[in-house]
Amino acid sequence: DLHISLIARKGFTKPHWWKPKLIGRAPASECSTFIFRASQCSCSDGSLMLAFTPGHSRGHVSVILRLGTREALIAGDAIYTMATLREGERPWRSEDTKAFERSLSALQAYDREQPEALIIPGHDMECWRSLDERYA
Repeated sequence: DLHISLIARKGFTKPHWWKPKLIGRAPASECSTFIFRASQCSCSDGSLMLAFTPGHSRGHVSVILRLGTREALIAGDAIYTMATLREGERPWRSEDTKAFERSLSALQAYDREQPEALIIPGHDMECWRSLDERYA
C-alpha cells in the first residue's frame, strides 16, 4: 500500500516510477476465488489476482498469487496483523470503518476457504519472520 491518496493530500506527487498497467486478464472462470466484492485476474494465466479490499484506504487492494499447489494472499494494510484476521483485533485507524469491516469479512472467508494459503499481513513482524518456514 503506497498510500498515494495520503501523499497527494500532503501536496506530494506520485513517484516517477509509479506507472501500473494491466499485463493481461484471465477469464473469470480461471480465477480461484470470488469472495471479494470486486477482483480481477491480472495475468493471462490467472497466477496473480487483485482483490479490492478498501477500508484502511479508499483504493486498497490485496494481491493473491497462485504458487503451484497453494496461494499466497498479500493483504497489506487490509489486515495489520494475523490477530486482526483471526482474533478480532482492530487497527487504530481506518479511513472507512464499514468498508474495512466488509473487506475483513471477505478476508476471513478466504482464510476459512483456503486453509493452506500463505497469508501475509502488513505489520505483523512475527508473521514476516516466519515466512521462510511457512513458505517451505
